[in-house]
Amino acid sequence: MNTSGSDQEVRAKNKTLYREKDSLIDYFQNYYAEKNELCPLVPPNLGPVPGDKSIVGLYGIENMYIDIVVGGIHTPSACIARQNAAIIVPLHETNGRMRKYLASFLYYMHPFLMKQQLAYQIFVVCKLNATTPYRRGELFNIGFEVAQTKLPEGWMCFIFHDPHIVPEDTRNLYRCSTSRPKRLMADSSDIWFGGVIAVRPDVFVKINGFSNLAWNNDDDYIDMYKRFVLSNVSLETNTSPVGKYSSLAFLRQVNNHRRV
Repeated sequence: MNTSGSDQEVRAKNKTLYREKDSLIDYFQNYYAEKNELCPLVPPNLGPVPGDKSIVGLYGIENMYIDIVVGGIHTPSACIARQNAAIIVPLHETNGRMRKYLASFLYYMHPFLMKQQLAYQIFVVCKLNATTPYRRGELFNIGFEVAQTKLPEGWMCFIFHDPHIVPEDTRNLYRCSTSRPKRLMADSSDIWFGGVIAVRPDVFVKINGFSNLAWNNDDDYIDMYKRFVLSNVSLETNTSPVGKYSSLAFLRQVNNHRRV
């Protein structure tokens, strides 16, 4: 049987893509503990995530076996998690393109969090009405309220996570270690506060959450920072390389200079 040149090119390209993501998949698959006991304080084999973390590099991770319950829920199967966390992710639209990149975010984040032996649930909060303004802080607040109803005994930690960025190092633990909120994303020149924030629920309630009125940009994060200051809540920051993040293309929120 003859194979056309175009078919051969496609097959060669697919082989290259699989080789590029092999190290990424192999790295994420090794997250199970050996005994059914309390998970170690610091999970084993953590470090920089190898491989191509672009959309292309992530293609195929859905074929991995990952133990996730409907609703984005996971608990370690071989040890008892030291902490549980609700991951709140706001989404600007629900069109096909955004679903595609959200899927890539989830394909990456699920094995990342599982490798940290974390008990967690990911909550995606969508703005469905295209005629209303996008208020990220309001979506975060809705996610917080909904998550509280899903776990009667309460969450130990809330992670408020922008959907267009993913962490590059599994040593960047997604947990709340102290009473101080922590910005998991290392300081960068373009975002001085925000991106990914870990907050205990009692602290979130103390500052009355995010503003429901901020429109796009980073006004919601700036307002939240001021709420921490006014409530005498000190903040913990992260540093590179542990706190380094990558951006997923085309998922950045569109700036809107209008204000309420």
